Amino acid sequence: ITSYDSPSGSTDRTNLGWVRPGDPRSELILSLFKDNTGLPLLLNGLPSGSQDAFRAPDPSRVAAISPMAHLRTGAYVTPTFLINGTMDEIVPFHTAQAFAEMMTEKGVRGGLLVVEKARHIHDLKLKPNTAGWKEEVEPGYEFLFRELGLWD
Repeated sequence: ITSYDSPSGSTDRTNLGWVRPGDPRSELILSLFKDNTGLPLLLNGLPSGSQDAFRAPDPSRVAAISPMAHLRTGAYVTPTFLINGTMDEIVPFHTAQAFAEMMTEKGVRGGLLVVEKARHIHDLKLKPNTAGWKEEVEPGYEFLFRELGLWD
């Protein structure tokens, strides 16, 4: 994946903007989400020998890399501002909403900006100082700059 803009005449039917049918890198990334093989592959590695192909990883291994699991235990304290579309096909909206609610419950500074009907990577074509940018991207930068003491 070297670019996020689909070439004109692209056959990208996902409308994600970065999938190039036939490009092994794009196809691999998309299949990890589409086929639910991503987590087993990342945590268990490639199956070999008698190993079950893409078996579910041990829950403790999943918890070790899960921001939500760390948030529940109090180990996640990083101020976090989420920008999530209600139609995000990679990070389902309900998971971002649950994470934001848990941050509030645990006292972690943060927020959730809901972008109605937006999909994943919805902001790639937005430019600074445009209406879309000001509504869908700038609040995240404002949060970051406030956290860093760079915003009044």
